[in-house]
Amino acid sequence: MTARLDTVRNDFNTNNFVSGAQNFASDKSVESQDSLELLITGLALFQNADFDLSDQAFETWRGRNYDIFGTSALREGEIVLGGNMTVEYKPYMMDSLFVSYYQIWDAIGAGRKNDVRVIINQSYNQQQKISHEYKKLISDRAKNTDIIAELDNANGKWTPYNDIMNPALMYLSGIWFLNTGDYNDAQTYLGRASGMVGKSKNIEKDLTLANKQQKPKNTVWVFIESGFAPSLHEQRITFPWIIDHNLVMVPVAVATPKTWGNTAKPRHSDMICNVNSMFMTEFKEYQINNTLRDLAASASRVALQGALYSSKSNANGWLGLGASIYSIITTNAEIRTWTTLPEYIYVARGTKSDLIDAHMGAKLESEIKKLGTGNYLIYVRETTTQPVIHVFKL
Repeated sequence: MTARLDTVRNDFNTNNFVSGAQNFASDKSVESQDSLELLITGLALFQNADFDLSDQAFETWRGRNYDIFGTSALREGEIVLGGNMTVEYKPYMMDSLFVSYYQIWDAIGAGRKNDVRVIINQSYNQQQKISHEYKKLISDRAKNTDIIAELDNANGKWTPYNDIMNPALMYLSGIWFLNTGDYNDAQTYLGRASGMVGKSKNIEKDLTLANKQQKPKNTVWVFIESGFAPSLHEQRITFPWIIDHNLVMVPVAVATPKTWGNTAKPRHSDMICNVNSMFMTEFKEYQINNTLRDLAASASRVALQGALYSSKSNANGWLGLGASIYSIITTNAEIRTWTTLPEYIYVARGTKSDLIDAHMGAKLESEIKKLGTGNYLIYVRETTTQPVIHVFKL
């Protein structure tokens, strides 16, 4: 899985979006793909400007993951028996917010303007649930202070958000409402974006217009995505333990995050979303539960080995050895993430001439020069070859 995720991320970085997603997926048919494959396929199709097909993939994902917070005794049992990687990918809460973010772009790109409001409303309801669930996670976390101290120390280099909402989703929603003349909604979403990001000249200009109930004129917003979200890598150790004079093996596997690293900030832009911080905010909370579950699974496997070694069967030695091998094989860390998400999202805002004078890159400047009068949204995905650029008139 680590190799597959690294490969699809490299494919995205070299503009091989759809072929990379197809190679990653077990089946080219959207209906046959698992949750993680659907996320990667949906984003690849969006980059390829296949907006309706992208939305179809994301809608299929939503149908499978209508309750991203729930779990089941069956799932937990399967993890104990076969390990984390034997069950379907359980999405992070932030995955749902990014699905909404890209579905808004899909709807705008496909000209389905009536759907934009529906998607924004859905995302708001989802954020309400996420906020409630996140508070529960923090409450559970507070009960396990020893493990918390250990993991906080390991992840001390990160600076996570106090919350896990997506400011890029908020700002994009606010811009949409500002341009449709829904000023009350624009004030609400732009105000939320401002609260998440802090001081932002771009957001403040739009919020001022919303408060005055004025539409912007000949304004261009450029959303620029760069880098890739953190990936997870497995670290494992297996150490021996003596139970009733029998040698048993205690395997432990943990997931550790790794950033893409050193993504340059585009000129004349403000950061609107730090996906590293969003991810780590949630990862740190879930890591507590994963650690407790993995400790319980290890204890069960050790007990199984001890019981088989101590059984009255003439083959107890072989049974115990088999249990040791089984314990090692079925111990694995959950290292799956939506690894093709960006690392950072930046926004540049201004008139056509402002952005051309900002020298933001030859290809982007060429697209901006083609713009007529009116307001535009521009999506940019930076890669190591040519940036992906989608231009939408509002």
